[in-house]
Amino acid sequence: MESVTENVIWDIPGYRRIEGKAAFRKALEEMVPSPPVKLSIDKIITHGREASVNGVISAIPKGQSKMSTIAFCDVYKLSGFKNPRISEMISYTVELKD
Repeated sequence: MESVTENVIWDIPGYRRIEGKAAFRKALEEMVPSPPVKLSIDKIITHGREASVNGVISAIPKGQSKMSTIAFCDVYKLSGFKNPRISEMISYTVELKD
């Protein structure tokens, strides 16, 4: 939670838009998968106040029993250069089929 601003905006196109740190925390708590979780980062790119990361995450979603694999790309807008925090985040996801 220390990595985001108080007025953070998290947009997940086609799914939901989250505004504010309290809503961000709640959304993360709802999404926390059961172990095991496998995270593979492919690329991290930064340029000034913008950054992006893409990769694949495999986990068992809450309330389910089957492993799900999601390819993702997150695009970040940072609050500044010194001690930057995430002020905006867009997450694109695609569920990968077996």
